[in-house]
Amino acid sequence: RRVHGGSSTFVISHMSAIQQLRDALDRADRAVAMDREGQYRDAIILYQEASSMISSQVTRVLEDQRSVLINYARLYTERATVLNTHLEQQESVPLPAPVIPSSNRSVPSNPFPAFAIDFEEEPIPTDSVRDVPPQAPSHRPYWLMRVLARILATGGHLTSRIYIPKAIWQLEGAKLAGLNVKMDACEALLDRLKQIESLDFDNADRLSKELDSFCMFINTVQNNLSRHFSYIHEATDDKKDEVVKSSFGQKMKALGASLAKGATRLGNVAVKTSSSDNSRYMQLITEVMEKSQFLEGWLSMAETEGWSNCIPKLSRVGDFFYSVICALVMRDCAIILEKYIRKVRESFARLYPRHAAK
Repeated sequence: RRVHGGSSTFVISHMSAIQQLRDALDRADRAVAMDREGQYRDAIILYQEASSMISSQVTRVLEDQRSVLINYARLYTERATVLNTHLEQQESVPLPAPVIPSSNRSVPSNPFPAFAIDFEEEPIPTDSVRDVPPQAPSHRPYWLMRVLARILATGGHLTSRIYIPKAIWQLEGAKLAGLNVKMDACEALLDRLKQIESLDFDNADRLSKELDSFCMFINTVQNNLSRHFSYIHEATDDKKDEVVKSSFGQKMKALGASLAKGATRLGNVAVKTSSSDNSRYMQLITEVMEKSQFLEGWLSMAETEGWSNCIPKLSRVGDFFYSVICALVMRDCAIILEKYIRKVRESFARLYPRHAAK
C-alpha cells in the first residue's frame, strides 16, 4: 500500500503477518477494481474482508506503523459503508471513483508486490536557507544558534543541500556520550542566562564588570565539558600568572591532569539513549541557544557605543557558544542522523531483500 514519506515502512515481525497483510491488500486491490467497474456488492465484501484482515494484524507490526494500517482499515470500512448506502437508496447518480490508493503491480522484481511503496515528497520549509549569515564574524555564532534551534524545533536546512528532519530526535537506540553531563551544563547555562538577561546596563563599566563574571562562569563550564569531550578545547585564563613550564613539578602536574582527563573520557562511553532522553536534551540545548540571543544585543550596543573594553569579552562569549554549544549540537546531530539513515535503510532492506542484495 502507499505510504506517505520516504522514511515510513511496514516492518513486520513474522512472515505469517506479511502473508496475511499481502492477502488483505490483494483483496483491497480487487475491491477497488470492482468498485470502479460498478460491481458494488462484490466490492463491499472484499473491502470488509480486507479491513478485517488488516485489523487482525495491527498488533504484530511496529508500534509507530500501526496508525498507518488502522487508517487503511478505516478507509476500506468507510468505502464499504458508502457503497451499502448507495445500493439501499438506489441512486441514479453514479458514485465517484474510489480514492483509495492501490498497490503498484508494475515492479516485477518486488518479492512482496502488495507492499509496493510510492514515495510522495512533501514540501520542505526553506526559512533557514534564506537566513543569510551576517558579515561580521562576531555575530555569526548567534546566527548559527538561531538556525540550529529552528532545526531542532521543526526540522530545517543546515545548508542549502542538507535537510535535517525533526524526527531524528525521536529515534530510539542512538548512542550519545555524556548526555547527563551535557544536560547539566545546559541547565547551569540557562540559570545564569536568566539571571543576567533582565539586567539594564547604561555604561561600559557596569557591562564590563558583569562580563568578567560571566566569562569566568563559561570558562568553568567549558573546562568541565573539555574533560569529557575531546573536541572541546580547554578554556585559557589570560589572567593566570606566568610560570616556568620546564620545571619537574610543573611537568608532573601536567601529566597528572592529562591522566585524570583521559580517565574521565574513558568512563564517558557512548550509551544507547531513549527518545525521551534525546527530547529532553534537545529541549534544553534549544532553550540555551534561544535564551542567549540577547547577548548579541549587548554586542551590538557595545559596538555602537564604542565600548572597547567590552567588545573583546563579548567576542569571547560568542566564541564559547560557537566552539562549545554549537559543536555539541553538530556532533550529536551527525551521530543521530547517521543512525536514522541506517535504520531507514535496514527497514527498507527487510522489506525488499532482493533490492538490498543488489
